[in-house]
Amino acid sequence: MPQPTLKCANCQGKGLKKLSLLYLQGTSKRDSFTIGFYRGLKGNFIANTMGTKQSLLAQRAAPPRKKSLVIFLVGWFVACVVLTLVVIVAMVNSSSDAPIAGIGLAVGGVAFLGGAVWRGKTVSEYNSQTWSKAYARWERSYLCMQCGRVNMI
Repeated sequence: MPQPTLKCANCQGKGLKKLSLLYLQGTSKRDSFTIGFYRGLKGNFIANTMGTKQSLLAQRAAPPRKKSLVIFLVGWFVACVVLTLVVIVAMVNSSSDAPIAGIGLAVGGVAFLGGAVWRGKTVSEYNSQTWSKAYARWERSYLCMQCGRVNMI
């Protein structure tokens, strides 16, 4: 049975390319290690280059990204450390007899854990529901090479 011909819904062009293929064709990873010498070992250098090179088309055809918890946790940790210090300074200035450092650490720890659990739940829900649907749409998407419209098949 012959395969049906894919056509653009906008211009009826037949030059469609899958977004995942465009992404793979325009993305390359590089990893190089270089040792250099200058004038009889007086000036030496070692360089390690790693990275990803992408064409503009590959960047635009990239798959949707999952949300990450790492960046949030780093920022949230810094905010909770500041909160802990503020609580400790406020308690020192109020001259109470309570264990100042313990209460400050408890407030900061509870705030950090509460925020981490809340954000973890939000990220998990997004990645399992919203991201998976967006990725499935991306897998079925084709770019018309004539008019530039993205078609979903």
